[in-house]
Amino acid sequence: MNMRELGFRLIVAGVGIPAILVCTLLGKIWMVIVVLIIETVALSEFYQLYKNKGFSPNIILGIGSVILMTLSVYLFQLKYIYPVIFIALTSCMICEMFRNKSHPIINIAITIFGWLYLSFFSSLILIRQFPKTAGFSHITGGWLVMQIFFTIWLCDTAAYFWGSKFGRHPLFKKISPKKTWEGAIAGFVVSVPSAIFIRFLFVPHTSLLHSIILGAIVGSFGQIGDLIESFIKRDAGVKDSSGLLPGHGGFLDRFDSPLIVTPLVYLSMRLFGIG
Repeated sequence: MNMRELGFRLIVAGVGIPAILVCTLLGKIWMVIVVLIIETVALSEFYQLYKNKGFSPNIILGIGSVILMTLSVYLFQLKYIYPVIFIALTSCMICEMFRNKSHPIINIAITIFGWLYLSFFSSLILIRQFPKTAGFSHITGGWLVMQIFFTIWLCDTAAYFWGSKFGRHPLFKKISPKKTWEGAIAGFVVSVPSAIFIRFLFVPHTSLLHSIILGAIVGSFGQIGDLIESFIKRDAGVKDSSGLLPGHGGFLDRFDSPLIVTPLVYLSMRLFGIG
């Protein structure tokens, strides 16, 4: 990484992280706005990757579906999730019959996979709202979300630096040649104590078990989420999902780990609670 790229990274992080932090702590519609921006931009990047390969995903319908899913989660949690999925799936198939595009079944598959994949990010809203039903203060939900982000960032940092210096054994060479087992193990080892440390700083009244599980999920599935996105990019033949964030790639590059981590964290909160 050269100094120019590092400078761009620091500028983007210096603006983006505080903005996400403030909106997350405020919660409610501000949290929804953050989630929708990330989902729609990342989904647009995903569809553009496959447009460049000659396919024609239904971008408008896909973005509309992810917005509908997210608003449904915000307003009704998971109460109407099945009707929403049915409406979005059916609409996608019906619309494709009238589009007169080549590769219609592949277009449907790309469209549906894209918005389902990015809809996972709406789990952040469920986590943000969880304290409301668990008897904790409103601000607790914001710190629970930030606990996930901080743990992911620390995991990624440990994996990158340890892997760069000591990595010898490729983790998944055909998908991401630079990732190593040494880096992945370092990321996992750092994740659990990081989640526990953040708990003591910001949410000490939540259970230690929750933080241990969160750290284990980030350390394992966070890195799997990164590999999944690398798999998508390799299939599309690109290094970054876009150049929207200088020094960072695109939104899909920056939020690949939370896409897989947040549904699992929410599930663990439902199963084991946070108190």
